[in-house]
Amino acid sequence: MDVVKQRKKKGNKKIPIAAGLACLVIGYFALSGNQNSVARDSVLIDAVEMGELAVQVEGYGKLRSNKRKLITAQSKATVEEILLKPGAVVSADSVIMRLKNPELELEVSSKKRAYNGQVASLRKMKLTQLREKLSNQEKLELLKADYEAASVRQKAMEDLIEKGIVSRLDYDEIVMKAKQLRKRTEIVSKSEEQLNLAHAESLLIQEQLIASAKSDYEAAFYLFYGTKVNRFVRF
Repeated sequence: MDVVKQRKKKGNKKIPIAAGLACLVIGYFALSGNQNSVARDSVLIDAVEMGELAVQVEGYGKLRSNKRKLITAQSKATVEEILLKPGAVVSADSVIMRLKNPELELEVSSKKRAYNGQVASLRKMKLTQLREKLSNQEKLELLKADYEAASVRQKAMEDLIEKGIVSRLDYDEIVMKAKQLRKRTEIVSKSEEQLNLAHAESLLIQEQLIASAKSDYEAAFYLFYGTKVNRFVRF
């Protein structure tokens, strides 16, 4: 049997050829248009380095810091004098302004008087205690002298009562008096020890009151002057 063969159609070869011609034309014009050049002597060449770049800015207005702090006082007061204006260089101990508070000044004076009063009370207490000790010692010495005199008289009357020169009643009275004087001497002697303990406790309490008054005075002084008290009353 005979087979019929189909004839193949030939492709259009004109399209690739036209595209190639277009690329050649574009390349020609591109190469022919780039005719500008730079001379070698006019080019500065140097190594790249890292460092600080100084920048100067000019403008109008006020320069403000980005780290602003609000300064407050520990108590109410009136500004009496401004020593450092905005923009001044300050340090930790710089005095920026002076404040005035009459009430706080009066409080400092009041605390100082209270402290001095406690110190004066301590001095007065020491003098009073000294007088009490001297009075107690004097009383004790008088009782000892009376007791010794009564004891000597008692011994002397022991011989006289046997002879009937002294009555039994007089002898009993002197014996009783000697016992009473001996007892009073012991009591006063013990009271002197208790008196010393009481005096020591009173001094301790007064010293605590002075310490408290001193602390109040220091706090008021520092609040008003901004410094510590460098001198106190000695006691």
